[in-house]
Amino acid sequence: RMLHAGAVLFLFTAATLALGFRIGKRGAVSLFLAFLSLAPVTLMLCMTYGVIWQISMVAILVLVRGEQYFMEGQKYLFLFLWCGIAVAYFDYLTYPAAALGMPLAVLVVLGDGGIRNQLKKMAGAAAFFLFGYASMWAGKWILAQLLTGDSVIADAKNTVVDRAGSSNEVDSSLHSILARSFGEMGNRAFLLVVLLFLLALVVRLLTKKMQVRLEGAKVIPLLLTACLPFLWYFGVRDHSAEHISNAFRELCVFVFSLSLCLQEKSPSRSGALH
Repeated sequence: RMLHAGAVLFLFTAATLALGFRIGKRGAVSLFLAFLSLAPVTLMLCMTYGVIWQISMVAILVLVRGEQYFMEGQKYLFLFLWCGIAVAYFDYLTYPAAALGMPLAVLVVLGDGGIRNQLKKMAGAAAFFLFGYASMWAGKWILAQLLTGDSVIADAKNTVVDRAGSSNEVDSSLHSILARSFGEMGNRAFLLVVLLFLLALVVRLLTKKMQVRLEGAKVIPLLLTACLPFLWYFGVRDHSAEHISNAFRELCVFVFSLSLCLQEKSPSRSGALH
């Protein structure tokens, strides 16, 4: 547990510093808020909960540090491909959409061009992630059926259908899942930090040290990224409802993406950070 907690903190610190140096302190603050939304103490004590976060941090760190390399020739697509493969291999369906949404938000912030170009990059990255994720799962099912002779593929298909549907054993309505997820996320430490963060924003806005710039080319893709947790809840309602202690962590994408929508303008410089 100590080694796992150390790995989580090390990767989080490295990714936070890299993102902060690249896009300014709003990047570090956004990642810190996302970390708090995960119930970080539990995350560090349980390896099952920490896998997705570590994959996300590695992806963000690699993307930021190797930005020039990955942006040339759309090499970032293969980073998302390997993210999908890693999630399918290491994760036990805890909060996999976060491993797509967290680096996807960073890809949007780092990217240039208009909104059409941003959406095209998002779609490509998501497609490669899903291809890697689905291919790894399919490969495991096929290999298991070949080695055991059991009807693994048929069983997997039935399980997927069950997980995506609704159950009489638990309220799997989207309203219930959202209410329970936000309830799980609303730990006291997180709420206190968010309150202080909002208070600081208000003070900076009133003193004109900060301004919010709604740049459509970045804000709209980030808002779409923020919707990923809700798409996951809608697509796998039964699983999300039964394992809400895992599924609520998908909301870290929502917190991270919305926070990144803020454009901070330094008094000493004329340009806004993006």
